[in-house]
Order: sequence, then C-alpha cells, then structure tokens
Amino acid sequence: MSREGACSKMWGIKPFLPCNPLLDRFTQLWHYALARHFHFKLNEMLHSHPHQSTRVRVDTAGRVTLPADLRHKLGIEPGQELILAEDSQGIRLQTFDQAVRAAQEAFAPYRIPGQSIVDELIRERREEANREYDE
Repeated sequence: MSREGACSKMWGIKPFLPCNPLLDRFTQLWHYALARHFHFKLNEMLHSHPHQSTRVRVDTAGRVTLPADLRHKLGIEPGQELILAEDSQGIRLQTFDQAVRAAQEAFAPYRIPGQSIVDELIRERREEANREYDE
C-alpha cells in the first residue's frame, strides 16, 4: 500500500501533504497525550463534584428547601446557619464544620509537625501583657 493510501486509511481523508511515517507517529503520540490529558481532567472534574446532587427550586421569597434526607445525613437542624459561597463552578452551601475542615485541609501542608501555633500565640500574648504590666 502506498503512503498516501496508508494515510487515507488511517485518517479517512486524502492528505494535503505527502505522508510521512515519522509525522504519523508523532501525530499518534500527540493524540494519545491529549486523550490522557482529557481523561485525567475529566476524572478530576467528576471526583471534585459532590457525590449526591439534587434538583431544588427557589421560591418567590428566594428560599430553597433542602431535602430531608440530606439534612439528616449532614446533621443540619432547623435554624442552623450555613455558609453560602460563590466560586468558579457555581454556588457552594456548607455547614460550619465542613468549612472548618476545608480550611484545615487547605492549611495542612503548611503545618510544622511538633509546633503548635496556638501555644506560640498564647506565649506572645503573655509576653505582651507582661510588657504592658511592667510599664
């Protein structure tokens, strides 16, 4: 089979440039790399979204009713305050505990093992108080 015939068979089109086996291999690798990139991005998007989604409706007063099973699962009680945030993907509604855990996870890489920032803060405040008392 001629090179042009191989290219036509592979891509289903007549090439506008002479067929080059090295270029064909590069194209295959490029397509493979793109497919892997999009596969990982798709997995990342799928796993970053909540496991459960529910369709709700906003009433004329702007209120949204959370489904009972979700409220029970998350331990949301009537009158409890929630945190509503807008991000690049839309609206996020979190309990205070969820927001605290998210903040802890975000700052965890910066934590120094064996060092307590709280103890350091208390020590600094005591030193400050002692300086003010001595004045």
